Amino acid sequence: MEKKMDENKDQSTPPISEWWKLGDPTANVLKLVNEAVKRIDDVLAEKAIAKEKLDVADEKLRDYQIKTIGETTKSELFHVKEILDLHISYGEKLEKKESERLDAKAAVVESQLTVERERGGTAAQLLAKTVEQNADKLRSELESFKKENNDRLIRIETSVISSSSKSAGVASAGDWAIRIILFLIALIGFGYAIFKP
Repeated sequence: MEKKMDENKDQSTPPISEWWKLGDPTANVLKLVNEAVKRIDDVLAEKAIAKEKLDVADEKLRDYQIKTIGETTKSELFHVKEILDLHISYGEKLEKKESERLDAKAAVVESQLTVERERGGTAAQLLAKTVEQNADKLRSELESFKKENNDRLIRIETSVISSSSKSAGVASAGDWAIRIILFLIALIGFGYAIFKP
């Protein structure tokens, strides 16, 4: 196959040293250029014809669309106006109903707040009364506790004094009395701190 290519090459293209025998190549070049220009002119002419046909078709389509739009626009505008009227009408009705609903809800909330305030006031009064009663009860219990302890203290003092006079030999009887008195005072102070009004 390579031999065939070499043979074809030798037959179609002469070596560079023999080109002068072929003649002037300008005529061939001019012929090829003229043919290329003619093809370009033909393509441009066809393109111009196609553009004219397209422009005519576009114009017909535009006229048809304008005519169709003109006819349908009137009916569509009427339909849009009807829809807008319905929206406005129902919008006003919805707004009125929503306002009534919110007013009713506000009234319910206000009544609930009033009831809660009344309940809170009643509960506060009851709590104040209970606290006052408990305070009075604790005060009276504290007073009775104080009186009771004072009575006990007096009894202890008298018994200590009487026992110290009986047992003169015991030198620590006074010490015991002081200790008992201090214990009772501490006990009273502790009770007072717990049940203080």
